[in-house]
Amino acid sequence: EQLKTFFTTDFYTTIADLILAIVMVIASGVLLYGVHKAIARFLVPILVLIPMDFLIRFIFVCFHSFNLGFLHPLSITLNLACCIGMVFDIFIWLCFFSHWQQIKDGLDG
Repeated sequence: EQLKTFFTTDFYTTIADLILAIVMVIASGVLLYGVHKAIARFLVPILVLIPMDFLIRFIFVCFHSFNLGFLHPLSITLNLACCIGMVFDIFIWLCFFSHWQQIKDGLDG
């Protein structure tokens, strides 16, 4: 029963992750164009999507912990992977936000 619940939850989280990945690829393309042309508004989609990615990863951690139990080995592994990604999201967002401010303020060189 617990394994069936995990596979059901994993199916829905995989769909959400796939949709987020497709949107992230599009936003990354817009980001590259915005950085190349030094247009600050093209960096905004990634500045919005990275916090959304953080929130979705946090929801995944909650789902896995609730369905499997916090100390289940599979739950610990999945939660650790999500938490590492969440830490990276914070630093990546700070880099993009800093560059957005530089472009917006005209300090891009």
